[in-house]
Amino acid sequence: RTCDCGHIAALDPQHRLLGLHMYDGLFKIIPALAGGTLRSEAFNVRMEELYLLDLCFLAGTPRPTLATLHEDSKHQRYLKTHEVAVRDKALSD
Repeated sequence: RTCDCGHIAALDPQHRLLGLHMYDGLFKIIPALAGGTLRSEAFNVRMEELYLLDLCFLAGTPRPTLATLHEDSKHQRYLKTHEVAVRDKALSD
């Protein structure tokens, strides 16, 4: 289902990929070439965080790393990071 908090887009600071959060529990990744041109093979990955408040990619990391701020059903907020493995088309904690 569509996100209650609105759509969120983030660009990796090293221009390695673009990320889009448009649906709860799903994150779309669009890899980029070395010059920053987006490739056509986008893919989706599952996210455990259902109520995502905000996200961004961290600078200076060897692999693209996504930081997420999310809220649980008790209205407690959490910050979590995920490394993006483009080759495996997956997120890792």
